[in-house]
Amino acid sequence: MVILDYFNNLRTSSLYLIAVAISCSIFTNLWNPIGFPFLAYDEGTYIGRAMNLLVGQGFEDYSILYDHPYFGQIFLAGIFWITGYPESMHPSSYGNVVHSVEMLWLEPRVLMGFMAIIDTILVYKISEHLYKKKAVAFTASILYAIMSPNWFLRQAYLDTILLPFVLFSIYFAISYNVPFSSLENQNNKSVKKNRKKNIISILLSGLLLGLAIFTKIPSFTMIPLVGFLIYRHNKSIKILGIWFIPVILIPLLWPAYAVSIGQFDLWLDGIYYQTHRENRPLMDSLSKFFNLSPFLVGLGIIGLFFAGFKRDLPLLLWVGPYFVFLFFIGLVREFHLVLIFPVFCIAAARLVVELYYRVSNKNFQRVLLIAIVSCVGFFGLANTITLTTTNVTSHYLEAVAFVVHYLQLHADINNKNSMDNNYINSNDEGTFIRIENGNKPSNVTVISNHVYSWIPRYVFQIPADYKEPYDDISPKGSFLLVVDKSFQDAMIENDTTGMQLKKIYEISKTNISSYIINGGPYENSLELIITDPLPNDGTKNQPINLIDEDHVWKTVNDAKASQNDSELIIKVKTNSSDKLYNRAVLQTQLGLVDRPLILNVEYFSKTHEGNATFAAEIKDKIDGYKSLWLRPLNKGQGGWVKESFILHEDAIGRPIEFSLYVITNGPGEHSLIMKNINITSN
Repeated sequence: MVILDYFNNLRTSSLYLIAVAISCSIFTNLWNPIGFPFLAYDEGTYIGRAMNLLVGQGFEDYSILYDHPYFGQIFLAGIFWITGYPESMHPSSYGNVVHSVEMLWLEPRVLMGFMAIIDTILVYKISEHLYKKKAVAFTASILYAIMSPNWFLRQAYLDTILLPFVLFSIYFAISYNVPFSSLENQNNKSVKKNRKKNIISILLSGLLLGLAIFTKIPSFTMIPLVGFLIYRHNKSIKILGIWFIPVILIPLLWPAYAVSIGQFDLWLDGIYYQTHRENRPLMDSLSKFFNLSPFLVGLGIIGLFFAGFKRDLPLLLWVGPYFVFLFFIGLVREFHLVLIFPVFCIAAARLVVELYYRVSNKNFQRVLLIAIVSCVGFFGLANTITLTTTNVTSHYLEAVAFVVHYLQLHADINNKNSMDNNYINSNDEGTFIRIENGNKPSNVTVISNHVYSWIPRYVFQIPADYKEPYDDISPKGSFLLVVDKSFQDAMIENDTTGMQLKKIYEISKTNISSYIINGGPYENSLELIITDPLPNDGTKNQPINLIDEDHVWKTVNDAKASQNDSELIIKVKTNSSDKLYNRAVLQTQLGLVDRPLILNVEYFSKTHEGNATFAAEIKDKIDGYKSLWLRPLNKGQGGWVKESFILHEDAIGRPIEFSLYVITNGPGEHSLIMKNINITSN
């Protein structure tokens, strides 16, 4: 007996098949939740809003009100409250701040992972009820669990929060919903029991869809699908009306709240803003979604055409209205397609199973099955494992930790200089630090997206003026700028806010007293710009000097080096016509605990003859000399340059190799003088 027939005939197979799907989903959604994927702008926004509600500051937050309904932040805040978050993570703004930041991001990411596991189970059950075939259910749930677009499910988007509510709504619409016409031949007791079960399942379906719409408005496009499923079973307008009541009333709480506090005009402005944002058409996001997983998306699209041929209305009603809405709305990002990710999986699974059963030759049937399973298993898992085992967030976490540490030190000094002594200071590792009301307000304006601000603002409640790059900001005062892609995108906007932000950036960047720190991989780096000097509370750790007598630099190729306690001079004179990586190398280990760590360099580079480029690199000696950090040093041509960098976490507490390169491309004479190479924790 072939495998798919075995699946469909074995009475207890559902438990085994769901267990396999859940196991795959646990791995793909809970493995390395902090390291992958990147910390998204919207994640910081939605977690920040939940924290704003959790600390008792209400729904209104940030400059743009009424861009989305409130259930997303209510749901997150409720989970945080139940788990005792953030105190349960024992965060500290002293010592190893990066560890605290990692733990604070862990709970939201793990929560999203568990919700994705629930999604996997629901995809299985919905497919099983729609098509009465365990083979379709199993294939759909496996595709959902292992194919690469599912990494969007790891991030705390509103779309990932509402998806389980939509799936539960569909599930209750088809699972316990016994047609009322079938109750006529049952006894009175059975009729009452089943009628009650029907009403409960119908109300639950409406309630859950209403909550999904109250999370994010575009999920209203699921009304035709779920309404059709309700009506198909009962053929009753009355029953459909009962279902429809919570679907409509729950989302109406959003405008009703705005009316109750006299902000209905702002609510209308928010709706207008959301529907008139920058143009990013549906086809662009579909193309990117296809590039993420061409096998699944391609097979899913073919499966949807097949569903149209078979007049499979549930799948068509699931995807059709949503596509129409996205087409006309004009602003579509890849994560917006999360809501129809299950459709691609179910449509692809149904297509595969239908093709399998249409093959009359049993030998070819087995070959086809093996080919499909191998293709899905190998490419899906290989791609997912490659992604989920990478670390793409360390520079975000280090930057957040620096923002927290800087603002905490600034607040400490500010409070020490004030007459208000209400602030209780604790340097104990793991102590939850909170700044009490009544302290002297900070004069620092933090301009960043919410990824970098929600932790100092809501967890440690450090006083500062927190602004987004798109906010209206005065160019006066003391600033901490976190310049990443979102900051740069806001700065190039040809409007008043964009020009104002660009002015602040240029003034801060060129200010002689500004302190500029670079973080992240060079191709995806960010800058932290501080217009005031780094605060020193008197407990600053002694910097590690990498050019003192305890650190001996060795040279490779045509490089020659001389050093003393205050200077390292690298000279290269070569007659080679080949490209040479001349360098000075230091092998060492940074036995430091506190993070983030800042690397400070001061250098002068000079080309006397020929062509050369200059660079610095840190490699991991344990992991095959993998590059952990790489930066060009060409700014020093003609004068001394001071630069600071946030070090990668893997450079700490393990053997590393530090290299200073003079990369020649032909004969020439060059020199690189390092006046300072030191590492400090603040």
